[in-house]
Amino acid sequence: MRNARVKPSLHRYEWIRRNTSPDDVIACVLDPNCYLYTGRKAVSILSIGDMSLFYGPQGNFHIRPEKLAEMIRTSKASYMMVESNPKFPVMLEHARKAVNMLQQESPGQLEEVWRDESEEATIYRVREVKIVKDTPMILR
Repeated sequence: MRNARVKPSLHRYEWIRRNTSPDDVIACVLDPNCYLYTGRKAVSILSIGDMSLFYGPQGNFHIRPEKLAEMIRTSKASYMMVESNPKFPVMLEHARKAVNMLQQESPGQLEEVWRDESEEATIYRVREVKIVKDTPMILR
């Protein structure tokens, strides 16, 4: 453990504890922190990229929206949180870009429910989208 010089802002975790069910799965950048602060199962959205995410030059970092959608679907995530990662500050920009692309490809799947720019965090409710005759339909 290390001592923090500045107390972290934990409003995003407080929101999750107050507004989600203990059975909900949260897809996020800092999944261990989310699990520890909220008690909710958390899965990482960072593991969906290729190995260049961690080992390649900065210009090769990316999160592919199709892999993000697949991870949300297979983990059965109820919420997704995009937050800054102090060890990889560039990931916030890439995560937001992937979310924007996913929202264009699958409108209505992610509903923004909480945002705090001081924490550089946004929480989205994941809504199930079913394609019926080339038309997306929101199921929940």
